Amino acid sequence: MADSLYERLGGHSTLFEAMHRLYEKMQNDPVISHYFADMDIESLTRKQVSFMTRAFGGQSPSERRSLKEIHAGLNISNHDFNVLVRLLQETLTEIGIEIKLQHEVMAIIEDVRESVVSDSTDN
Repeated sequence: MADSLYERLGGHSTLFEAMHRLYEKMQNDPVISHYFADMDIESLTRKQVSFMTRAFGGQSPSERRSLKEIHAGLNISNHDFNVLVRLLQETLTEIGIEIKLQHEVMAIIEDVRESVVSDSTDN
């Protein structure tokens, strides 16, 4: 059996480092930083690592709410989501993730776009 994407990325320590760096970037990005004002970033990082672990084939407890429920009311646009994608790809490059694995990650991230982007936004 082939190693999961989670394992090929380097497991928990790699995902934690990536998400920690990603949230720093998102907090400082002029387009999407407002989503993270007054948020517990450490808690968000842990939740994101848990989600990514499951999404990439690792073992982690399931979230009780769907991604759509979690992001409801945030009015995240496609443009905002594209900023996240760009920042994630930058982060993965910075921590040395090979491009083939980055493409696998991005395919999974694109699969959740509809659950994160608000129906009412058309950017």
